[in-house]
Amino acid sequence: MPFPLLSVDALRTVSVGEQQTSRKGQKFSEIKFSGEQPCFQLSSEALYSPFKASVYQETGQETRLNLDLHISDSLRPILEAYDQFFAAEIKKLAPKANYHALVQESEGDYPAKLRMKVNTQGMLAARIWRPDQSLAGNIRAVNTAGARLIACIVFTKVWFMGSQAGVTAELRHAVLYESDAPDDVFPL
Repeated sequence: MPFPLLSVDALRTVSVGEQQTSRKGQKFSEIKFSGEQPCFQLSSEALYSPFKASVYQETGQETRLNLDLHISDSLRPILEAYDQFFAAEIKKLAPKANYHALVQESEGDYPAKLRMKVNTQGMLAARIWRPDQSLAGNIRAVNTAGARLIACIVFTKVWFMGSQAGVTAELRHAVLYESDAPDDVFPL
C-alpha cells in the first residue's frame, strides 16, 4: 500500500480544530496532520478481524458500519501514544469529558481491539483489496469475520456526545487475507 505507516512521529504534526456543530447537531472538532487528513497504514502485519463489519440491530440500510481489529503487540504502544495525545487535547476543549480510548480492552483472554468506522457508500466508501491487488469490493461484499486485514485509516474528527468524547478512525482501504476456517463450524 502506498500509505505511510502509522507512527508516533506523526503526532508532532497533529492539530485538533475548534469545536463545531454539524447540521445534525453533533459536536466535533476536525483532526489534521500538517493541515491535511492523510491515510495511514495501521501496521505492516495483517490484523485479525473477529467479526463481520456491522452495527447493532442492523437493517442493511446503514451507510456506516463498525469494524473491530485485534491490536498487535507492535501497534499497541503507537495507538496508546495517540490516546494520550488526544485525551490531553480533548481536556482542553471539554474539560469534563471522559475520553473513549482508541485502544479498547476486551474482557477475558481476548486481545485489545480498535474499532473503526467504515463508510459503505459515496466517495469515502472503504475499498477492500485482495493480496493480488484486485478489488474485492466494498465492505458489504466481503466477509471480514475471521479474516486478517492490513488496514489503512484516516483520523477524521474528535466527537463529543454528552459526557463522552473520542476519536473517529475511518477505514479507507484494506488488503483482505481471507480466513482458512470454514463458515459452517457448527453443521446441522
